[in-house]
Amino acid sequence: MKHTEEDKEKMLLKIREFYKNNKNPNDKRVMVTCKYCKEEFLGHNKRIVCSLSCKNAIQQKEGTYIEMKIEQLLQKEGIQYVKQFKLGKRFLFDFHINNTKLLIECDGEYWHSLPKRIKLDKEKDEYAIERGYKVIRLKEKEINENLENCKMIIKGGN
Repeated sequence: MKHTEEDKEKMLLKIREFYKNNKNPNDKRVMVTCKYCKEEFLGHNKRIVCSLSCKNAIQQKEGTYIEMKIEQLLQKEGIQYVKQFKLGKRFLFDFHINNTKLLIECDGEYWHSLPKRIKLDKEKDEYAIERGYKVIRLKEKEINENLENCKMIIKGGN
């Protein structure tokens, strides 16, 4: 069911009023504006999006936290790249280093340890290698704990 702007505003006013009058002293929630859709919602101040769909939309646009760290590293080092590089019709790589055949993937610990994902990553790597590309896979732990080593791996891959 699609709500009109007027309906949304009425619901938001009711939530604010209820929350103001019934505040539990142990409740740490506050009114937060979603970073993606700009809607207000009741949540914890560390939460920046109102829903999973907004979270996914931001990740598609900005990348995951570890992708953002690698992007900052590439920018700092003056390395030209394409973000979300499409190879063929099936595969999307986190980064392609311009004027090279180097692709970089930032692998989160959880998702990239699942059997189905491991199989897909292998297919993806093989597809790129068959087309003359080199694939560097940087693990989340490495990105978070040893960014300097990631820099050396990337520069060595060029």
